Amino acid sequence: MQITPSWLILLLLVTTSISAKTPSLPHQNESVLSVSRYVDVLPGPTNAQKNPMNLVLPHISFKNDIKSVGQAINYLLSDTGYKLTRYHPDKRVHSLFRLRLPKIHRNMGPLTLAQALTVLAGEPWSLSVDPINRLVSFQLPGHFKDARHKVETKQVKANKTTNISKQQISITQKQYQRALESKRRALQDRKNKARLVKANSKKHRALKNNSTHSNYQINWSDLPKELR
Repeated sequence: MQITPSWLILLLLVTTSISAKTPSLPHQNESVLSVSRYVDVLPGPTNAQKNPMNLVLPHISFKNDIKSVGQAINYLLSDTGYKLTRYHPDKRVHSLFRLRLPKIHRNMGPLTLAQALTVLAGEPWSLSVDPINRLVSFQLPGHFKDARHKVETKQVKANKTTNISKQQISITQKQYQRALESKRRALQDRKNKARLVKANSKKHRALKNNSTHSNYQINWSDLPKELR
């Protein structure tokens, strides 16, 4: 019998059907779970279930009411079990959260949750995750921390200078108030002395007038005869 190409194709189909995989029995491989006649799976959690930061987000779209970077980060962290920490190692991260969300970041994906958070923060911020307490924060590299230290040192010096200037101004104001009070008292003393001198002068004139009238003697010879 002559073998034609059609017979070869038929033989191949029959061989494939016979050699098809039969369902796995439980005793053959206990770690494999059969979900259908031809599909077996290995039971266990997914990578995203082990670490929610590895969750793949096919498409990310932020609503119009989300205006800032901080709001966008909180939106991504919702329902993941993670949240932003209240106490950040670098306080400058609050300035990052207040920044306006860029338009180019309103639609992203596919990205993992960690990648999306890093993109929202932007360079040079790096994502910092506390898996024990499930907290999220952002930090800057070391050379930015050194710059922060220099800025804080300058700020402390400026504050000290400002405090010294305020103290000097306060002392100057107190000295001015004392000098003004001293002048006011001196002026009041002068007025009191002037009043006293004026009163003494009036009293002296009154006494002098009284003494003049008391020493005056009537000359009876000068009076008319009718009044003698």
